[in-house]
Parts: sequence; C-alpha cells; structure tokens
Amino acid sequence: MQRIYIPWFVYAIEYIINDKHILHQLIKVLKVRVDDTIVFFDGETPTDYLYRIKHIEKKEIVFEFVYGIQKNKFSRSITLFQALPNKYNKMEYILQKWVEVGVQKFCFFRSERSQKLHISDHKRERFEQIIKEAVEQSDRNDIPQLIFMEEGFWELHNDWYNLIFHTKDDTNKRLNELTFLDKDKPVQIFVWPEWGWSTHEVVAFQEAGCIWVHLWENILRTETVWVVTTFYLNQM
Repeated sequence: MQRIYIPWFVYAIEYIINDKHILHQLIKVLKVRVDDTIVFFDGETPTDYLYRIKHIEKKEIVFEFVYGIQKNKFSRSITLFQALPNKYNKMEYILQKWVEVGVQKFCFFRSERSQKLHISDHKRERFEQIIKEAVEQSDRNDIPQLIFMEEGFWELHNDWYNLIFHTKDDTNKRLNELTFLDKDKPVQIFVWPEWGWSTHEVVAFQEAGCIWVHLWENILRTETVWVVTTFYLNQM
C-alpha cells in the first residue's frame, strides 16, 4: 500500500488534494484509480490515515477517510554523527539505510580524514528527498533531521550515551555487552570516514569519556556500519 508524506496534512472525513507535485506523483507516477487506497501521514504524529479515492479530477483528487492506524515509535532516540565519506552516493546510501533502522537525526561533519565534498543546495534537496522516500517506504512516521556541520564534529552530551565504533581494538566493549544502556536515555553514534579516526580525534573521544565499542575483527565500510549497530540497539 502506497504511503504519502504530507507535512501539512490535517485529518478530515473528506480530504482534497490539489498540490501539483503530489497530483503528479499520484496520477502520473503511481497511476491511481478511483477506489484505490492511499495512506497519508504528517511526519510528526504516530498515525497513518487510510483513504479511498472517491473522485479524480483534472486539478484535484477527492479522498474519503476509511480508518486510522496507530504506529509504534522506535524504542531509542538515536543521533548519527557521520564523518563525510568520499562519494555522494555513499551519503545517499547512508541516509536511506539508517532511516530504515530508526535514526532520528543525521549530523554529517568533516573529520580530519574526510574528503572535501561540497554540499550544494541541490545536493541537500536530493538528500532530503531520499530521507522522505525512505520514511514512506520503511513504514515509519517521523522525518529525521538532516544537519551538515562546517566546523567541529561533535556535540557531546554528558547525559547521553556517546558510542564510538571501531574494528581495531578488541579490548573494549562489544555490542552484546551494551545491555546496561537505558532505553530512555538518548544515544549518539560516531562513525569514521574511510581512513578511520585520526590520533587527535581518538584522544579527544577518550578524554570526553565516550564508550568505545568493538564491532568486528574485519574492517567494515563506513556506509555499512548501520547493519550491526542501530538495528541491534533498537532490538535490545
């Protein structure tokens, strides 16, 4: 069933859409017909609204409310601090997949070993569209926040869990040893660039008292860390 994100959506027994962009998506892309059903959500409330298409006109579509669906929220509040990777398509992949597993906030920063990627307004719009589509397709209801940090690369909160993941030192905690994490306490995850953290960054994290977590002996790509981190944390 197709889900459509409409930030200005307001529940009504009869709902009319005349926005040209949404009309194009429904009529030209999805090729909807009368009696088809569509789910709308506003990106804030944990509710899906199922509607049936009642009429299709040239400049508007009239919907009839069927029922609402209450959704469950993710068990943890997770922020991803991701060092800028070396390619734009890796950023797209990171956004898409981390949305699926429940990240609430994306903060891309320039670490000492990051590539010098320029984030234009066009690129940012593209990234925000990827987030929106991933939210629609993954059946979640909240829209994650996207931030690009020009200076500095962290906002360490003493009352949050600050997790630094790595694959080099197996003397630190492993994922299955994080059972002490309180579900009501937010988590910040810091993920390295392609060439890893610099010595200066490692020292800064250590001095800040961050929790170092050993993932695996093999080297993991920066864009695939989500597989073994956020999904696991949300299942704990």
